[in-house]
Amino acid sequence: MTDVIVCDPDQKNMGLIKKDCFDYCFEKNFDMEVYGFSNVEQAGGFIQERDVKMTCMLACGTPVDLLINEVRGKNQGNYVVLIAENLAEIVSYMTPAVRPAGCLIKPVKKQDVCSVIDAIEQDLQQDNQETDIFQFKIRSKEYYIECSRILMFEAVSKKVVLYTAAQEYEFYDSFNHILENLPDYFMRSHKSYIVNLRKIQQVDYKNMEIFLEENLIADMSRTVKADMAEKLSICKGA
Repeated sequence: MTDVIVCDPDQKNMGLIKKDCFDYCFEKNFDMEVYGFSNVEQAGGFIQERDVKMTCMLACGTPVDLLINEVRGKNQGNYVVLIAENLAEIVSYMTPAVRPAGCLIKPVKKQDVCSVIDAIEQDLQQDNQETDIFQFKIRSKEYYIECSRILMFEAVSKKVVLYTAAQEYEFYDSFNHILENLPDYFMRSHKSYIVNLRKIQQVDYKNMEIFLEENLIADMSRTVKADMAEKLSICKGA
């Protein structure tokens, strides 16, 4: 299950929904965190710092109006759940930009919160089967990142560092296992690097260096030099 963000200027209502989410996820043993905000600007700043898929429960009005672009901009796959006073308010937000995954009508009942979370969890599992999603765990928490957003992996000491344009994640895993769960546009370029061929901007075959987006640099082994040139040609030509 994704992390959940609840944003409602009505602090009491926000707190109740946050508690219902937390309690239900604890009952279901979902590895996730629940965050609550009554301040829209603080919620926006928090969303900007996150690069993994999220479930954003937003109150109709200012929260949706100000945050929807940030929610979609960070990750098109983020789930949006509307918190509304009535059905008429929900209808006004049934737009392509918002694309709500669910709705909660005030006063919000716990059973409705549970139903929304269950529906999102089912959709998430199906989405992971149909889309290139890389799943990994940090401590007891599961993370889901679209493979197209990953720049590279680097082995540092006993850990693996996953790089995206916005964040870095450190976790324990083997490169062999990671490669088994990545699409074919990823390649191990060196004993310490796996790179996304689609994110490569330049390859220095003399100094054996790979330059990727966001000014990242990966090493390349001479044993994969020819294979790199061939795969990169196919990938860039696709």
